[in-house]
Amino acid sequence: MVSEYPLGVRPNPRSFPRRNRLISGLSLGTLVIEASETSGASWTVKHALDQDREVFCVPGSIFSPASGFTNRMIKLGAKLVSSYQDVL
Repeated sequence: MVSEYPLGVRPNPRSFPRRNRLISGLSLGTLVIEASETSGASWTVKHALDQDREVFCVPGSIFSPASGFTNRMIKLGAKLVSSYQDVL
C-alpha cells in the first residue's frame, strides 16, 4: 500500500485527487473506460499527462453524458481503444 497520509487517516472524497496522482505516477498509462466531464477520472488523466504517461480512452455514444470526457480526450489526442491490443 502506498499513501501520502499516515496510518489511521480515514479516506474522504477530498483526498481522491491526490490518491489518483500516485496511481497515475506508478503506471505506464491510464485507461479510461467511461467518464463524464465532471468525473474524478479527469483528475487522473490530468496527473497522467503532467507525468508524461500515456492516456487511453474507450469511445462512447455521443448521446451519453457518461462518454463526454472520454470522447473529448480522444479528440485532444488520447489513444482510442477498441480492443486490448490498442493498449498493448
